[in-house]
Amino acid sequence: MDDPPQTAVVWRTYLPDRKGGKAPRTAEIEAFFEAAPPHTSELLETETFPVADWILARVKDTGKERAVQNSSEQEVRLCDEDVVAFALDTDGTLRKTFTWEALRSLQDKDEFKETLSGGMLIVDARLGGLKDGLLDANVSDLPPTADGGNWLGEGVVGFRIRATGASEAVPRDPNWRERFRFACEVSEEGQPSRWLVVDKWRNDAATEDDRSEGTRQLLEEHQERAEQRARELAMALGFGPEPEETLALAARLHDEGKRSPRWQRAFNAPKGGVYAKTEGPINQGLLGGYRHELGSLLQVERDARLESLTEQHRDLVLHLITTHHGFARPVIGTSGCEDAPPSVLDEKAAEIALRFARLQARWGPWGLAWWEALLRAADQLASRDNAAGSGAGGGV
Repeated sequence: MDDPPQTAVVWRTYLPDRKGGKAPRTAEIEAFFEAAPPHTSELLETETFPVADWILARVKDTGKERAVQNSSEQEVRLCDEDVVAFALDTDGTLRKTFTWEALRSLQDKDEFKETLSGGMLIVDARLGGLKDGLLDANVSDLPPTADGGNWLGEGVVGFRIRATGASEAVPRDPNWRERFRFACEVSEEGQPSRWLVVDKWRNDAATEDDRSEGTRQLLEEHQERAEQRARELAMALGFGPEPEETLALAARLHDEGKRSPRWQRAFNAPKGGVYAKTEGPINQGLLGGYRHELGSLLQVERDARLESLTEQHRDLVLHLITTHHGFARPVIGTSGCEDAPPSVLDEKAAEIALRFARLQARWGPWGLAWWEALLRAADQLASRDNAAGSGAGGGV
């Protein structure tokens, strides 16, 4: 007999909802949750059908409870148009957004349960419904949430969220660095008047932006250091010549796509050099969805060192380059890439997906993931060396 479908529930104080202006785009919502990803410690995973019944019961009860409670940080009262829940895939892809009124007037419960099945439900903490770590539709108390910055101890979840006015001074704290900001209130002229700012804990690296911000470093220096770290890993693992060269070459070439003028401008790179690491701030509008991993692939496909490898190891290098930030398994976006016309980019994206299928058949899902983890380890070790000001770190 099949196990019943499961849903993970997360309560949050701050959600990517906007007052005034245009409603948030799907990409904004997904970027918000990428910057503040659900942490294992805040997940309540249980069967989907009870979750669906629970939240609908809570929405019904909050209709009776409105205007009763207050919080020092925000009103507890929920309005009809307030977004109170987001259904996400486990990879952070947005399935659906729900307002309080949409849930209150929901007609098709079967479709709703299907939307929640196998995913995550991020809910507004004002809905309550939690008691002793379990769902309880009769409880209206505000539960503690992980997005305040001191959940289980400062920095444990790797991020915090704070609401701030557009003109408020940012408190300086060496342990925290801004990762992402979302305009939660917008004036009639379309100017943000209030932000939700996601800060990351020191050295936490959950997003591509985290790994690309920090102490400035030229691209050549970073890739040279990443190759050195990759070779140290390969030697420690007893690799033969070709596997070592495969990992080392992937490390040497993995960030070639950062040579794109678009990437350099978006990451506020200094003039007079090509940088892999910058101090930011990052202009996401200029980036336009550009994935430097795809740019790297397009830059290196005809590299002479790559062509000297056997076909299966050449495939592996290209796969590692396109997956080193977790995408291209098997899908990667082509937005913002100016290195080829859209028709060619679509063909490359299809090739990437087919390559993933071939390599997973060759190495198995865990074997392929192991190779990917090795490149990420080399990349992160090189980044830590740069942050520490080390030109030649210790062995692995």
